[in-house]
Amino acid sequence: SQAMTADLCNQSIEELSPYPFDGKTMGNTCDSFKPKFCARVKDVEKTMHTPAGYEVARSKYSTIDQSFAVCGIDANALLAELCPKAAKSEDWTFLAAHCPAETKIAAQEHCAGRDYTAAMSGPYAPLCRAYAQQMTPAERATEAARQSATEAVTEGVKSSLKKLLPF
Repeated sequence: SQAMTADLCNQSIEELSPYPFDGKTMGNTCDSFKPKFCARVKDVEKTMHTPAGYEVARSKYSTIDQSFAVCGIDANALLAELCPKAAKSEDWTFLAAHCPAETKIAAQEHCAGRDYTAAMSGPYAPLCRAYAQQMTPAERATEAARQSATEAVTEGVKSSLKKLLPF
């Protein structure tokens, strides 16, 4: 029984499965192994201080947030560090997935005023998609009105140029 428990706890440490250590799911089954578990969680956390490292760890360990909670690591503090890095390096995919405030700021600069095709097909596509999902109905209405005004001006300019130019 003790050997089976030790195997379970060690496997959970390897996989970063927090459930034997959270005190809720499986009681205090692995209490004596918790320091080893948290040391492993902290080792993985050290690899997560870049947007790429963060994504690799999250894809490998689906319960990393719960593991952080069990070990008292603030996942929000990590994101607070990473979001400005992602914005500076123009990692729009990371920003769109994890940083709503920074996404809104960057999207207002890079997506607002562009037509749908340009916004959704270029390098800013993840940013523009995330921003569109975040927009309130009032913001959508304002953007649509601005887009209509821009299109009207563009059509007026084209029409005027056609009258002036012989081709």
